[in-house]
Amino acid sequence: MLVESRVILFDRICNEVRLPATNMTNFKDKLIDKYRHKIREKAIVQAKKRIALSGKKVADFSQDELEFIVVDEEKKIKAGMRNTGIVALLIALGLS
Repeated sequence: MLVESRVILFDRICNEVRLPATNMTNFKDKLIDKYRHKIREKAIVQAKKRIALSGKKVADFSQDELEFIVVDEEKKIKAGMRNTGIVALLIALGLS
């Protein structure tokens, strides 16, 4: 009986200790999803501009072609963010 109650108590303590890590993981996942969604939306807007500048309509492209254009725009956005971050870091360190 004493051993069982200690095991139950130990399990409760372990579960309470794990909760903050789980909450932090959920928070991190939600934050990452939020920014992926924002980048995707921005990429779609830029893809529409790119299509309009080419003189074509969205309907002229297949679903695969549209996906390729949006993924390409996402890569451009991420590269721009990465470059901006590197420049900011260099400025902060006084190495620019």
